[in-house]
Amino acid sequence: MLRVLREIRNVEVHINPPRGSLLELMRRSSVLLSTQRDEAFGMAVVEAMGLGCIPVVYRGGGPWTDILEEKDGFTGFSYENTGEAQERIEQILSDGELRAQMRENSVKRAREFSTKIFEENIIKIIECYQPQRGDDSLTKLYRWVRKVEDYSGALVTRLKRP
Repeated sequence: MLRVLREIRNVEVHINPPRGSLLELMRRSSVLLSTQRDEAFGMAVVEAMGLGCIPVVYRGGGPWTDILEEKDGFTGFSYENTGEAQERIEQILSDGELRAQMRENSVKRAREFSTKIFEENIIKIIECYQPQRGDDSLTKLYRWVRKVEDYSGALVTRLKRP
């Protein structure tokens, strides 16, 4: 499939590029093909969407369930085999109106994964939690939330660097 893709006009295939090159590629690309079948979440998919790429993800795992919410054709497409992936990519590249709408939807969806929204959701979970007498799990939960907050802050800082 790589050989075939490389022969298509306006298609570039890059395998494991450096981070700076990767971000630049995403900024000027229309499609991100995610080939991870067992991806837990798919942070690279969200990053690409935030930069205007339309994701084509394997129909299973985190990107399909958590990011595309198991909906084809709104923020991206899913596939089960290479033939279907090819069809989806061709569909996006051949229809400028569809591409523009999906790109807009993808960018909006990526914003829903911001640190601020994540923190708001964690706070809602904590506010709903009712500990039992003598239950130290709230302390454990608080420590876990602090670790997540520290990690997400560090991640956002890394992503903002040029």
